[in-house]
Amino acid sequence: MPASNAVALHVSTMDKAHEPNPLPLSLSAKAKRTQEAPITALIAAAVADPNLISFAAGLVDPLTLPVDECAAITQKIFADRPRAQTALQYDTTLGLRPLRHQLLAHLEKIEGKPASSMSLTADDIVLTTGSQQTLYLVGDSLIDPGDIVIAANPSYFVFTGTLQSLGAQVITVPTDDDGMDVEQLGQVLHHLDQSRLLPKVNFIYTTTFFDNPTGLTLSLLRRKRMLEIVQKFSRSHRILILEDAAYRELRFNGAPPPSALASTPHQDL
Repeated sequence: MPASNAVALHVSTMDKAHEPNPLPLSLSAKAKRTQEAPITALIAAAVADPNLISFAAGLVDPLTLPVDECAAITQKIFADRPRAQTALQYDTTLGLRPLRHQLLAHLEKIEGKPASSMSLTADDIVLTTGSQQTLYLVGDSLIDPGDIVIAANPSYFVFTGTLQSLGAQVITVPTDDDGMDVEQLGQVLHHLDQSRLLPKVNFIYTTTFFDNPTGLTLSLLRRKRMLEIVQKFSRSHRILILEDAAYRELRFNGAPPPSALASTPHQDL
């Protein structure tokens, strides 16, 4: 990072012998709500023991990592000085525009329809370092302390931990072989409506493809029904559906099914 843009936070402490009553560090309310993520210990255990096959940490099989391909790409980029300078320079906050256009074209391919039919352009795509950063940015943009988020049980606990850090109350609904029980979702929303808490509901979080940790895929019928239910209760404000499709293309065979919002009545999972 260029020195002009670097910001360092230095907290100095005195020897306890000379400071018998040190002043407490003033943390934000958000920091105080944040607890150590269980994934930290799970990954540490998996990294420490190469013979351990952890279904919790989610580490990639090292034999499948594209080392040679990445080495060739890196060599190609840095063999060309102007291209290397572009790669090392800052870009827009949305991310490299040509890459966003490529991603939009890829989305059109797997959805089987033009981006315009989904009201999408390259400016609707934001590049991040991974899905967790994307989820954090979405939560940080939408959640105020006291808001309600509804998720499946079980759900991706790393994100639910983030939601709790942001001050959200996470309410869960059960799952079965077809994914989240959307009829139970409707009952939860009805109960919140009766309790006058519906305005606090911000979004429904769902992993529609190969859910983590269950591996379940939300059926097409339930995707459509979820949309109907959420639209029914979106009266005073828009209740959003946050579709986490991180595992969408991790398929052994067949073409990826459409996303929840792009599903049509004639397509099936």
